[in-house]
Amino acid sequence: MSLDSVWAVPEPLSACEVRFDEQAVTTVRRHGNPEVPLLIFSHGNGLAVDLYCPFWSLLAGDFDLFVYDLRYHG
Repeated sequence: MSLDSVWAVPEPLSACEVRFDEQAVTTVRRHGNPEVPLLIFSHGNGLAVDLYCPFWSLLAGDFDLFVYDLRYHG
C-alpha cells in the first residue's frame, strides 16, 4: 500500500453495543468469515481500531474478526 492509497473500513457483518459501566459503551463489530476461527482485535494506544484496518482486514478471509475500541478511544 502506498502513502497515496485511500482506504475505507468495510461495513461489518454485524455490530452490537457492549456496556463497560453505566456511562461507557463500545461497539463491537464483526468482519471476516464466520465459518473459521475467531480473532478479537482492539488496540493498545490512543488511536481507534479503524486506523488498523489495513492490517486486520488482511485477515478477514481466514478469520472471523471482532473489532472494538478501548474505553475513551475511537
